[in-house]
Amino acid sequence: MSKKGNKAKDQEQSLLDIIQQVKTGQIDPNSLDKETKIQLTELLRREAYTVCQIAQILKTSDRTIKRYAKIVRKRNALTHHPEFTAEFAGELIASAEQSVNRLIRLSMSKDINGPGKIQAESAAWRIRERLTKLLQSMGHLDSQLQNAATDLSHKGAPFIPPKIDVHFVSVKDAPPKDTMPVQEEKKSNV
Repeated sequence: MSKKGNKAKDQEQSLLDIIQQVKTGQIDPNSLDKETKIQLTELLRREAYTVCQIAQILKTSDRTIKRYAKIVRKRNALTHHPEFTAEFAGELIASAEQSVNRLIRLSMSKDINGPGKIQAESAAWRIRERLTKLLQSMGHLDSQLQNAATDLSHKGAPFIPPKIDVHFVSVKDAPPKDTMPVQEEKKSNV
């Protein structure tokens, strides 16, 4: 672990010690400096304590705890950095790949029955599908139709979706001729 990680862990541990000492009456919370109270407020909020509970522990008003929480929110606010977005997307991809690989290994296990294997494979696919949509929403992965629409709209032309040809591998896969839609091509007079 890095020195920064150790320092944060040590600081959190000392904050936990302070909270325990406040709860047992060994430390009077009124003797703590404002910065320590702000840090304690942040820690207790992460531990799912309510504003009222924190105020009771630190022997102060709800309004003061709300002010501390506002300070914490401002400190933790994100500013837009393209590097962060790319790094975060990379973390998401790595995490998703790890989950997918575990599910695939699980689906190949001899201890899992048929329906369990199908569920594992299905869950792996859903992870990939959600990751794709998430990466598209973050602007890291474009869909071809979005690109085509953007390219055409930038040139002033209306977007017309491309025609998709369906080719069947064998005649038995094709639907009967009378159920297939007939599409006539219009000739332009250009």
